[in-house]
Amino acid sequence: MKFLIALLISVAPLLAADEVKPAVFKVSEAGKNKIALTEVFRAVQDQKMRLAVGAPTTFRVIQVLGAKRFLVRALDANNSRSLLLVTKEDHNVADDEAIRNIYARITEKTHAYESVSGAKTTVRIAEEITPPPPMSQEAFVNLLKAGETWTLKEFKTEKCKECFGDGKLSALQKFTECGACSGKGEWKVDLLVTW
Repeated sequence: MKFLIALLISVAPLLAADEVKPAVFKVSEAGKNKIALTEVFRAVQDQKMRLAVGAPTTFRVIQVLGAKRFLVRALDANNSRSLLLVTKEDHNVADDEAIRNIYARITEKTHAYESVSGAKTTVRIAEEITPPPPMSQEAFVNLLKAGETWTLKEFKTEKCKECFGDGKLSALQKFTECGACSGKGEWKVDLLVTW
């Protein structure tokens, strides 16, 4: 019987971690809390933009091919391959400099060129795109009133409900590290934004 109780006690934090429900932020009840309302609005605005066109990227110029055409490498962890970047405006940059905060979409088109060593190389073409205008506060409220909701992933940090924030379990569990929060005493919680 003691083994069964010990097993249930050791599994309880794991069950609790899986059951973490998002915190709910009701815009209609935010009242005069303009700071929280602005923070949530900007996070939703940013999430909507990233879903529509991704995040802006910084590119390292490998070779300048023209004022609007560059052989580049993206400086983010998700895309480290070489591309031909075609921009909408001229960029006065030299080799090994950066073109910062460009929204670009990789196309199916390719560009072939001969490398310094004489090898034929083909790269995808990335074209600069114009992101849509950011969502206005009025549109945000209208969408919420129409029933749309947003879930902001890992938006806020809360004290762990299993170990009450100290990262260790009770004396019954021999003060072992809390499995629900991995001994941190807190966990990230999603935020559900509703009207």
